[in-house]
Amino acid sequence: MTDEPILKVDDLQKHFYENQGLLTRLRPDQEVKTVRAVDGVDLTIQEGETLGLVGESGCGKSTLARSVLRLTEPTDGSIRYRETDVTEFSERELRSFRSEAQMVFQDPFSSLNPRYTVRETVVEPMKVHGIGESSEDRDQRARELIERVGLDSEHLDRYPHEFSGGQRQRISIARALAVEPQVIVADEPVSALDVSVQMQILNLLNELQEEMGLTMLFISHNLSIVRQICDRVAVMYLGEIVERAETATLFEDPKHPYSEVLVSSIPIPDPTVERDNITLEGDVPTPIDPPSGCRFHPRCPKVIPPDDWAHDQELWRRILRLKASLETGEVNLNAIRSKLESQTESPVSEEDVKEDVLEEYVIRANVEGADRVQIPPEVADDLDRALSAVFSDDDPVEILDRSYSSICESTVPSESDVSDHRSVNCHLHDEELKRDQQLSTVVTADEH
Repeated sequence: MTDEPILKVDDLQKHFYENQGLLTRLRPDQEVKTVRAVDGVDLTIQEGETLGLVGESGCGKSTLARSVLRLTEPTDGSIRYRETDVTEFSERELRSFRSEAQMVFQDPFSSLNPRYTVRETVVEPMKVHGIGESSEDRDQRARELIERVGLDSEHLDRYPHEFSGGQRQRISIARALAVEPQVIVADEPVSALDVSVQMQILNLLNELQEEMGLTMLFISHNLSIVRQICDRVAVMYLGEIVERAETATLFEDPKHPYSEVLVSSIPIPDPTVERDNITLEGDVPTPIDPPSGCRFHPRCPKVIPPDDWAHDQELWRRILRLKASLETGEVNLNAIRSKLESQTESPVSEEDVKEDVLEEYVIRANVEGADRVQIPPEVADDLDRALSAVFSDDDPVEILDRSYSSICESTVPSESDVSDHRSVNCHLHDEELKRDQQLSTVVTADEH
């Protein structure tokens, strides 16, 4: 590997737009919604390495992969391949670039043309990119590639429907290698395959990388696979990269709370090993309207409370969850009242409704297996005032914001270098924030 990255992505963005088209032109009152699938991603990949990109489904991994190769046009940002900006390529230059960088898609059942034989599938890219001196030369190369990926030359004249899923993915890999690329972007290349076949394909990719000196961006939600084959890992959440580290370092000591959650979800084959399994509350928020501040804060188990918070972390998280639910309108008082009325013949009071809201969103948290928490009297008074505001059409969020707000809600965390070759985007590792907090503590102590 050289010091200069072979591929460098700066502030890459890919936004999609809902309701944009004829309906919007005919009805100007229709709002065009922005889906922030990839929202300011920075990545570097060194020549010869495998960079793993991990995260939950829907976090933007596949969109990022397609944008890097300009299969999907980026909205903004730059993609530099060997110091040349891919986003400025003409159609001719882009075609040349795609002989240098190829993609292996997730689904081998849909990524192959059903009307092409294996021979045509592998030879066609060579024709497009002018590889091979003659049709006989390309045919011989196709034969060698098919055998190199573990199939027989007799398979060349068969069609995709005649092969298993693992065999189809081998054909896809041979097609990608046909143009002699330097970079392979593998988007969940084994997720559609049986477990026994997965290892065969992963071993094949490893062998080909060592043999041909390939650089690989390997995308997966399976951290066990990433741990096995990747040199470094980038963790993605809701369109952003939240942590980058060497593979062994990340799995041994994840720094971002989201990385901790992902690592804790990896199965351990030894039943005698005990560890804490971290359960995330809620679903991944929509990229149409992502949370303010740190995008992970609504689900974060370590969201930062104010300096004067004197109670436990779990209670703080649940109060923030209640506040977010009040802000989005998830707390439907009429629905709660109807539910309570169906359970009892007695009249349902305002106090009954507030008590049920606290039970569901704070005390019990409506999460399977979650422990019940006690609400201290002074906190209970604040929550009561906020919920009373709902009945009087006042703003309960404004009331809670006075005492229950976090820097994680309001401020986007900057990238912090926590060690060599490692960075994390989290306020917990923001040294400037820590210095400000220490200064605030000193000033407060002097005042007293």
